[in-house]
Amino acid sequence: MSPREIQARVRAGASPEVVASETGWPLDKVTRYAAPPLSERAYMADQARDVEISRSRGGSTLHQSVCTRLAVDPEGMDVTWDSYRAHDGRWVVTAYHAHQGVGTWYYEAVGRSVHPADASARALMGGGPTEVADDTRPPAAAPVATTPHEATPTPLA
Repeated sequence: MSPREIQARVRAGASPEVVASETGWPLDKVTRYAAPPLSERAYMADQARDVEISRSRGGSTLHQSVCTRLAVDPEGMDVTWDSYRAHDGRWVVTAYHAHQGVGTWYYEAVGRSVHPADASARALMGGGPTEVADDTRPPAAAPVATTPHEATPTPLA
């Protein structure tokens, strides 16, 4: 597997550990190539979580809305975010609470907008049912946690 292919796998949601086990390469070698796409994933997740979704209700961001619906402190680290680039080129962003995916959105960088991909995401944005649905499934890759305004991704345990 070439470095470019490693980066493509990580950008598509695979963790460096998964890529290392697939390729047989040492983890430190994979991590060297995985760092740029991991940073890109964290950046896109941060961009999506900071999208203003309710201009009419005081301009809350997606992150603030999710934290409000989950009754957690938006300044804390209770909600983490990850993203990956889907095969069709769209960015898919997932919010995690207690290491469980709670909602998934499609993020459009041009125009800075998010669109719910599941019932939980819709509920967390303030539309639909008030409870988070049990059918939310996180992406296949291990999540990379980001905190408010964090530039470097940190793998979740």
